Amino acid sequence: MGKHKIKKQKVHEVHEIDNWQDFIFPKRDLIYAAILTFAILIVYLLVPCKFFYFDGLMYASVVEGKDPSLGWANHLSFNYYGHAFWKLLKYIGIEKDGYSALQIMNSFFGAVTVGIFFLFLKKLTEKIWLSIVFSLLLEFSYAFWYRSVDAQVYPPSVFWLTVSFILSWSYIRQKSKLKLAILSVTSGLAVLAHQGNIFFLPTVVAGIVLADRKKIKNILLFGIIAGFVIAVPYLYVLTYQEKTLIDRNTGRFAINETTVKNSFNWIRGNAGSYDPNKYVNTYWQPKMKHIITDFKTMIDGMWFAKGSYYGYGYPSDGSKIWMLVSKIIFMLLGFFLFFKEKIYRRYKTLFYLALTWWLSYMIFVSWFNPGNPDYWYHHWVPVLALYCCAVYEFLKDENISLLLRKSLIGLFLCSIVIIPPINFFDSIYPISIAENNENYIRALFVKKYVKKGGVVIISGIGWNPGKVYIPSFANVGRISFDLIFVYNPKAQGL
Repeated sequence: MGKHKIKKQKVHEVHEIDNWQDFIFPKRDLIYAAILTFAILIVYLLVPCKFFYFDGLMYASVVEGKDPSLGWANHLSFNYYGHAFWKLLKYIGIEKDGYSALQIMNSFFGAVTVGIFFLFLKKLTEKIWLSIVFSLLLEFSYAFWYRSVDAQVYPPSVFWLTVSFILSWSYIRQKSKLKLAILSVTSGLAVLAHQGNIFFLPTVVAGIVLADRKKIKNILLFGIIAGFVIAVPYLYVLTYQEKTLIDRNTGRFAINETTVKNSFNWIRGNAGSYDPNKYVNTYWQPKMKHIITDFKTMIDGMWFAKGSYYGYGYPSDGSKIWMLVSKIIFMLLGFFLFFKEKIYRRYKTLFYLALTWWLSYMIFVSWFNPGNPDYWYHHWVPVLALYCCAVYEFLKDENISLLLRKSLIGLFLCSIVIIPPINFFDSIYPISIAENNENYIRALFVKKYVKKGGVVIISGIGWNPGKVYIPSFANVGRISFDLIFVYNPKAQGL
């Protein structure tokens, strides 16, 4: 009887190990991933963005503790991450302002995401060089690179989405209650990183269904755990920070029509106001044509193009032409290889998850903000994974001549080799030079020459980031001047 129990226990242990085979890597792969992550982190840290965006300046102020309200409705956890990271830097003796701390943190999240993506590709293809090529393609894609050197909210969001996507893929292949629980937690953390990621949850549900259609209880378990991870932080912020769940008559926690309505309006993004009429989404365009709009938007996330959503940089006419050629070759080859190698069949788990993610996001993005690459550039994670698998299958396809295989792969490499240098020299590098940011230089001028209580007359600083540059960088508060007079004549300058 005792031997039978021991044997059964050993079988169970072996089964548990098998369930985690997707996350067991040779030492060599882990070393490659670590080197890649470290190298990427150095690249990101060397060129931090100096075109400070309005939202990032607000987050920086919160992160430094100037505003005690760390919770932000649309991305609840970001300022908590930032504040903790800022304090960690101070603790180890690195004095950085809030904006710089957020940039360093985002560089870290971006680099680690690429390292994890490399291991995922290695598990899919068993080819180190191919995994490195596609990992670098993600690293140097325009939107991913730009957001990893700025202070916006998206790198932590993309990190949790990537982890959750890989866990979903693995759960379908090797079911495990523990894996489902971890997946539920990471999915909840993804939603806390950005509200829009609630539209990723159908992808996880689809994965659970694909794993076992009969076990509906697994969906319920996922909903309970993920819901708990999401709900508890929101309830904390609504109760103790915003106090929307506090009855103003009694001063106590209460669930009634007023508190629920006020809380819902804050969650929608009305920070500091609970007027439901205040929230107006001027981007709202729920039209079928935006399926094409958002497809084009995701493409813009790889190749920098002046006139795109971000629009920071100085593209030359030559680079525009080369980027267009790169896009055409890259996409035509991608579609050809995808259908030629029947990737939708050979890697149907990966394909179904990617497709579900795309379709569920269409519901959100087509309503909320079509044309914004911030909601689409993380889709390059599944797209590049599928593309990598297609190249891998094509390379070992003996039905095609070796010469043709080498020629097409050579063409593919030519199409992507120009992406990093053009993204760098046309955008990433120029926006890392402070002198290129007129408003920043003006704010430093004010800091150096204007006395407290003076009158400041500024021209050409009417756009949103410019308006907050003086209180952010001139080391003065918003009411430290008797008057800030803003006008916009034809002749720009102080």
